[in-house]
Amino acid sequence: MNQKKIKRRLFPLLLFFIVFFPLLSFGQAEKARFLDKWSIGGGYNFLHRSKRPFDESTIELSVKYRLTNRHSFYLTFPLYFENHKREQGDFQLVVFDDPWLYRIWGTALGYNYTVFGRKGFSVFIGIGFDFKRNYRQYKDYHYVDDNQENKIEDHDLREYQNNAYGVSPQAGLSYRYGHLGCDLKYTFSAMLDMYKQDIILSNGDRYHADLNPRFDKYIKSYRSLHGLSLSLFYYF
Repeated sequence: MNQKKIKRRLFPLLLFFIVFFPLLSFGQAEKARFLDKWSIGGGYNFLHRSKRPFDESTIELSVKYRLTNRHSFYLTFPLYFENHKREQGDFQLVVFDDPWLYRIWGTALGYNYTVFGRKGFSVFIGIGFDFKRNYRQYKDYHYVDDNQENKIEDHDLREYQNNAYGVSPQAGLSYRYGHLGCDLKYTFSAMLDMYKQDIILSNGDRYHADLNPRFDKYIKSYRSLHGLSLSLFYYF
């Protein structure tokens, strides 16, 4: 299944969650203002993996919508950015394995059900649909031997892209006091990873690395991600 087909199949699901479920709130027995059902927050997700591309801890921006006291929906945006600025003459820092530019972004849409709640504390379980994108850029330096001294002559850029789609079961604890709240959530994500490598030569030409006989396709693999996130929320 290629990337376009996956996007076409995910779009109706996203539309269903975003449009249909909020409409159900009108007609509930609870006479609360529409704004009172929303909350916004930010947090930090600790990801534990042994290798890239999604092993970095990300900042998370979140929006939650409470349909009832037990049913809620969320939309989360993970973000990570890293940019190494090096001087060309510092040869100790010129290492191919260290990225020059590295970023992660994505979105997660899901549903949570409150299993137990008392005095501001609650235990919840849920399921989410995730999309993550990883982009890494490396400088591949060219050296010239000048009187037995290695000097940088030029460099190419290597780009790596990973687009991952997946389903994420989760469980967590929540505490709310007035308009403020805190969530601690564990997430397990089973994801389809679509990978591609490009090389940009110093003269500006671009070509796909010989990783797949069909260069217009991403290489597909499966991976799992474990996340533990701590988030603070403001409830309207």
